[in-house]
Amino acid sequence: MSEPAQTIHRNKGTVQGSQATLLGGTLAVLTLSLAITILLGRSLPPQDFGFFALVSTLLALGRDIMDLGMGNVATRETVAAPEREKTIIEGLLGWRALLGAVLALACIAMALGHENGRQRWALCAAAAVIAFMYLNGVLPAFQVRQAWKAPTLLAVGTQGLLLAGCAGLLFLRARGPSFALLIVLREACVIVGNRFLASRVLGFTPRPRLFNREIWAFLRKLLTLGLAVLFYHLYMRGGMFLVWLMRPAEEAGAFAAAFRPVQPLLALPWVLMVPLVPELSRLAIADRPRFARLVMGTCRLAAGIGAIGGAAACVLAPHLIELLYGSKYGAGDLSAVVALQWLALAFCFAWLTPVFATALLADGQEKSLLGLSVTVFALNLGANILLLPRHPFFFAAAIAALTEVSFCLGASLILKAREKSLRPDLPLLWALTPAALLFAALHLIPGSCLIRVALGGCLSGLALLALMTSPMAASYRREFSSVTR
Repeated sequence: MSEPAQTIHRNKGTVQGSQATLLGGTLAVLTLSLAITILLGRSLPPQDFGFFALVSTLLALGRDIMDLGMGNVATRETVAAPEREKTIIEGLLGWRALLGAVLALACIAMALGHENGRQRWALCAAAAVIAFMYLNGVLPAFQVRQAWKAPTLLAVGTQGLLLAGCAGLLFLRARGPSFALLIVLREACVIVGNRFLASRVLGFTPRPRLFNREIWAFLRKLLTLGLAVLFYHLYMRGGMFLVWLMRPAEEAGAFAAAFRPVQPLLALPWVLMVPLVPELSRLAIADRPRFARLVMGTCRLAAGIGAIGGAAACVLAPHLIELLYGSKYGAGDLSAVVALQWLALAFCFAWLTPVFATALLADGQEKSLLGLSVTVFALNLGANILLLPRHPFFFAAAIAALTEVSFCLGASLILKAREKSLRPDLPLLWALTPAALLFAALHLIPGSCLIRVALGGCLSGLALLALMTSPMAASYRREFSSVTR
């Protein structure tokens, strides 16, 4: 047996343990990210906070574009043929190195067009880190072995250090671009740390390679899916860049005040859908009726969760903004309340989109996903170019929400054309009932900002508990258990 195959066997963990580790780590990073948002949103001028959010979004977009779903495919290929692990990872590194160079050049072009000298250098530093993001192509080594503890601790630890560093810079009264440089440094530490950890797990140090017939055959499989994921991420994260380009710097900070608390939460439904990919793929071929039942049950649950979060964010938006940032973004031309309410609508549908997209992927409909992604991206970009120069920044949030609704509805129609039994039903209405009751109850809460948010959080938790203990959820769990067995 080759060394990669031996290493896979030696380090293999459990699926349940990995899920618990990833969920716990994600929640910890989200909590620290929220603390950073509160700290900097309250302390920095709007233009500096907007630039910090811009660099943060730029790095996140770089990570997303570098992946494009390829890590999951590399994992699948490695599990099927462990002896090819080195070839697969090195091919993935080679492709990402090429893509990283292109993205870094685009970031440098953005920096050269920037008037502020200090911000220009911060963007150049971000470009340098993006150029080396290809090293994250080693992450399938952890995924194959279910060995997520070390990289998760690295992510949480560096996020904690970022929070401490931001507090230190505020104490030293540092200039705005210094905070952006700090998040660039955090990203560099994660990249270097992951490469070190992966080399220890693999037992060798992979190098990027492209000139290999087997590698090119592997990469061609990923092109359609990769482009679909690319356009999805561009329209979901593009609002931050377009506001920064088309509106005053202060409005970029106001948009960031609404977008940053929501942005990390949008990744949660995608994380939770990952374990369903192999099961849906199998059922799409072997058992279409059960495939339809599992998709429909997941839709009901996702719709209920998204509606609860969206209802809470919509009603509590003024109080959340005040609690996070004080009065800075609560009223006037820089009020972020309306933008957050539009993003709450996007959050509702962002829980359904991963269900439809994963089901279409499992059913081999990558081309349909690509066509839909290109269409809604074009609509999003056209609407922003038409409206943003003449209207306030919150129009970008409204366009993002309506784009997400359009993608979700389009994906559902494509899926329904493939599977006629998928349609709205009475259990779906029952799944939305806790959110409807929560929406009404939140309007009755009296008291100060803190009391409203605290009681609203408790009521949201009760609504979620009611959803998860409902007969609809119990039926879904039974169906899911029978499928996984």
